This record gives sequence, structure tokens and C-alpha cells, in this order.
Amino acid sequence: MKMKQKSRPIKWVILCLVLCIVYFFISSRPLGSELQFIPQWTIQVTSRSAYGDPAGMEHTGYIPFKLGQNMGYVSPDGMIYNMTSFPFKAAISPYYYASYGSDASQIPFYAADGTEHGIINGTGFPYFSDNFIYLFHPGGNSVAEYDQTGSLLWQFDGITPILAFSASQAGAVIGFADGIVAAFDHAGKQITQFEPGGSDYSIILGAAISDSGEYIACVSGIQKQRFVLTRQTGSIAKIVFHEFLPQDQYTPVFIMFSQDEDTVYFNYHDGLGVLSCTDGQFRHLPVQGQILGIVEFKEQDLLFALSYEDGQYHVYTIEKEANLIGKFSFAASAACIAGDGSSLYIGRDTSISRLDIQRR
Repeated sequence: MKMKQKSRPIKWVILCLVLCIVYFFISSRPLGSELQFIPQWTIQVTSRSAYGDPAGMEHTGYIPFKLGQNMGYVSPDGMIYNMTSFPFKAAISPYYYASYGSDASQIPFYAADGTEHGIINGTGFPYFSDNFIYLFHPGGNSVAEYDQTGSLLWQFDGITPILAFSASQAGAVIGFADGIVAAFDHAGKQITQFEPGGSDYSIILGAAISDSGEYIACVSGIQKQRFVLTRQTGSIAKIVFHEFLPQDQYTPVFIMFSQDEDTVYFNYHDGLGVLSCTDGQFRHLPVQGQILGIVEFKEQDLLFALSYEDGQYHVYTIEKEANLIGKFSFAASAACIAGDGSSLYIGRDTSISRLDIQRR
């Protein structure tokens, strides 16, 4: 008995030594890189001292913004170009901008440098997606695409109202109030048409098409609302993933594919869904309110999501692997978000700030 009692301290010494060795190897590993936000500047879009001469603009590299009833372009060095106030509504992209009234027809649109680029020969509400030009006609069930001079390329006249719309390099996808999803290429040829179904009431609240046209995603239905991802096989859209959502959402749903088409992001009630298109892994992230935009930083494996709820805007920092790593909020009457290279641009009411993102 006495000898056993004397052996216990030796066992404890050996155990402590082993733990110390394990700790040494663990603690000697390099720490993960730290994400840093480096403020560059903040400007007031209504301050004339920040206005640049459009005659000196380059062809690319300007960030479009729309804040309240103001729109324009901001350069990486903090100069404002072609700041325009509009009384009713406006559309803007990196390539074009236009303001219009409630009964707009023969709508002039302008290049980022302020020169008139053409006139949209139709009546309705313009929508720019990069360098693609669309017009939604009065009545809400018809849409047309125009070329870069404003001439009609094709037009689709439906029976039921259009509730969801998105465009990419592949074409446009349309979601209708009767639960139908239809996609068209830029020549107006129908790529596919299908009805996701699976809910008590058919309706399409959001839709997106990938740049290659291989994938289409949508949020459909009321009561048993679900997210659906399809993959094109010829003209047939095959459902490759679906997920019933925890609670119905009754407002338009934001959906976006990543640049490499590996991932699709979509908004649902108090959440962001993140689906891998390659292996089907699906994750839910808690997000307050309605998502207004997502900016992807491919080199940093990051994305930033802007959402709005009850007078508060929220900016979420998310790693590509769907890890929520940060959030900040602010009160404003209008906000926007954009990205370029390693710079994040955040607009708030009448100000825009640039933050550079680095890992150290």
C-alpha cells in the first residue's frame, strides 16, 4: 500500500510532462491572419468640392451609387462624378444610368461619363444589369431587352404579374405570380420554363440565373415556402436541391450566385441561406431584416451583406465557408454597398466611405 502511494506523484509528473509537450506544439503553430479594415476616406456626395470633371473620366473603375434621391459615380480616390438628383425613380449600373417619371417613355440613358448613350424606345421602367438594358412595361406582366443604342431586341408579354427578375451574362430569369419560372437568353430565345411547386400557394418571390446559365435558383410558394436550385440539361431544368424554409417571407427575396458559381446565397425570414452548388452543403446564417445587396471579395474569401430592418442597416462580414465573423449597424434613411478589388464602399444617406480590407 505504501509503495502504491509513492508511485502516484510519478504518474502525475509524467502526465504533466506530456501535456506540456502537447501544449508546446499547439501553441507554436502560427496564428490565423487577422482581418483589418483600414479607413481611406469619407466624402459628402452633395459637397461640390468632391465633384470631379467628367471630361477626365476613364472608361472603367467607377463605383455606381444610389442614395435616397441622389445617384452618381465615385472614384477610388474619393471624387464624385455625374451626381444627379432625381424626383421620381432612377436606375444605375457601372455602365449606364437614367432617371424617369411615372409615365416615362422614350427614356434617354447615359454612360458613366455623362454622355448620352441612347434612348430606350419604349414606355415603362428601365433596369440595368451591368451593360444589359431592360424595360418593364406598365401593367407589370411584360418585359423587354434593348441593345446599347436603345433599340428593341426582344419582348415577352405574360398574363400574370412579374414578381421576380434577375439577369446575368447568360440571360434573364423571370418569376411570375402564378409560380412559373422562365428564362431567356439575350436574343430572346427561351432557355427553360418550369414550376417549382411543393407549396400550398404558388408564387415566385425571388430568382437568379448563373452567368453560365447552368443554374437557376428561386424562392417559391406561400405555406411550405421553399428554396429550389435547378441545373440545366438541354431545355430541361432539373431540381438538384430544395429546402423548405422555417418561415414564410412575403417580400421580394434577394438571390445571388458567387462569381465562380460554386455557391448561391439567398435571403429568407431573418436568415441568409448559403448553398454549395458542387457538394450540396447547406448552411443557415442569422441575418436581421431584408438583404439589399451582397458584395463578394474573391481573393480574400469574404463577402459582405447589407440588410435593412426598422430604420437600421446592418453590414455582415461572412467568410466564403459561410462563417459569420462580424457585424456592424447604423441608422440611416438610405444606404448602399459596393466593392472593388480589396476596397469596400459603404453609402449612408449623403456620405460614402471607403474601407480597404487586409489580412495580416
